[in-house]
Amino acid sequence: MAVETPIPTIVIDDTTIKRRGVCELVEETSLLRLYAQTGGASETLQLVERISEEYPHNKDLADWLVLSDLRLGNENGVDLGRALFYL
Repeated sequence: MAVETPIPTIVIDDTTIKRRGVCELVEETSLLRLYAQTGGASETLQLVERISEEYPHNKDLADWLVLSDLRLGNENGVDLGRALFYL
């Protein structure tokens, strides 16, 4: 029987209660592992840059999952996705 490695997951939402709910869902899903949660784009970009430094063998964080709200207060989740792609 093959053992599945949980997928590291980052949850991004500016609404605390929604973020908490998504984090609980991730934690209850055996194939996912909650790595971090953030509330905004700039905080997320800093986090991902730090994580990339911690994993020099996987700087682009291949095989990671990012779950983001599309509306992050005054910021935009789509723009954040584009920025993460080009890090």
